Amino acid sequence: MIKINSCNAAIIKKRIFINQNKFHKIVHNIIREKKESRVVQLCSQAAIFATNNPCGIFNSKEIEKVLLSIANNNSIDLTREYQRNSFLHVMTRCYSTGGHTRICERWIESSDPIQTHSVALISQGIRKTPALLRKNIKKRMGHLLYISGNCALDKALSLREIASRYEYIVLHIHPYDVVPLLAFGNKFFKRPVILYNHADSLFWLGVSIADLVVSFRSHDIMVNKKYRGIKNNYLLPIPIQNTSDQISNKQNKESIRTKLGVKSKDKILVTAARSYKYHNILGVSFIDVIKRILVKHENAVLLVIGPSRKERIWSKLSSCTNGRVRVLGVLEGEELEECFSIADVAIGSFPLPSPTALLDIARYDVPCISLRICGSLDSFDEAGVSCANIKEFESKLGRLIVAGESQKKMQLILNRDHSPEGFKEKLQDLVRSFPDLHHITEFKGDNRKLLTKYELLIAGSQMSSVALVQKKLYYNVQRILYLYSRFFYPFGMNSRFYNFFSSYGLF
Repeated sequence: MIKINSCNAAIIKKRIFINQNKFHKIVHNIIREKKESRVVQLCSQAAIFATNNPCGIFNSKEIEKVLLSIANNNSIDLTREYQRNSFLHVMTRCYSTGGHTRICERWIESSDPIQTHSVALISQGIRKTPALLRKNIKKRMGHLLYISGNCALDKALSLREIASRYEYIVLHIHPYDVVPLLAFGNKFFKRPVILYNHADSLFWLGVSIADLVVSFRSHDIMVNKKYRGIKNNYLLPIPIQNTSDQISNKQNKESIRTKLGVKSKDKILVTAARSYKYHNILGVSFIDVIKRILVKHENAVLLVIGPSRKERIWSKLSSCTNGRVRVLGVLEGEELEECFSIADVAIGSFPLPSPTALLDIARYDVPCISLRICGSLDSFDEAGVSCANIKEFESKLGRLIVAGESQKKMQLILNRDHSPEGFKEKLQDLVRSFPDLHHITEFKGDNRKLLTKYELLIAGSQMSSVALVQKKLYYNVQRILYLYSRFFYPFGMNSRFYNFFSSYGLF
């Protein structure tokens, strides 16, 4: 396993325990508050704080207990009739990029044709809904629903009434979203609730309302059992799409290389993830490792998808490698697939992984490599793709650049677990295991003293991003909104302001 810098770790641990004290103070204020609307808003602020500022906990029994009480104090007439084989996917927001929305899209796409799949968006704001998500919903005879309301409780009651018409509820929510707890924490709501564990490494709400928690790797199930107190877990591989036939032939690949200015003899390395996943954390630096690799292999060119070319660390790396690092920013659709199709080696991001992106490149029969820091995707471990330390990673990546490798085992696993056909079988098994009725679950609060290595990495990543101008603005606005929530809410608040702030994860 990766060794981390003990000096930096001590600084991060201190920051985590400072955050934990701040979180407990917010919870204390929640318990003292008598006004229901203000209690809900303070619960939301506490969860937002814990998600953005790691506090050394993965759940909060106190917050969920308060929200369950409010959910049961606010009833609404529910229909007892529901459409058989109907699914309502509940999302806080959906996006054009990232694995979060892709999971929901591909779940619907791979579902049984006899099923109906709809999506309810809680706080989408002015963002456009991805065309593929719309297409898949329409294909499964579902509806795209926008939940409206002047506050979280209004939205929750609306969502509860809508959800009662469906046989199954699947949550793809952001970790701090209080609306699902208020909607499904009511004892009269009986439709089973399945929670997809997108935020495996973060604090999240929803333990008490989840009849089944679905995770995409065994490591997350261990975390759920040990730290979140979740007993009902299920492992579901990440789904991928089939490759595009239009860009699979050699002639098209050569034209793509020419368009990107890559020489015919160059070895193309491709990595794709959000920028923060590459930050130097606790002495683990993607940039430093890649720099050493590119110095040794002068015919290697790295295509970086996700980060901005304006970021100093990437422009500096490109400059010191004679332009052999091409930072392409956010790509979608055909542009993204073109870059994936011409890769000679796919490199997983680290210190924080982006497994969906690596799987999407691997489906083009591209050799993959990843660094196992705190758990890895089961498929990568089984296929021998993940490396235990940086020395092994550099050695293996060097061999892949020089000689290449046919990762037949990885391709077999992709077909078995992740391809549309393989994932469909896994999904059918999951649906057969769905519970019949919804129950509120008792769970143990996370009050441990020791921190996991993954928490240290997440905390280090978030601390390093605070220096960014956008992050500084976000945290300052969040602080102001917390003080407003504590002392003034709902004075001066209207639906326009509420929906604007909640669409950015601030309210």
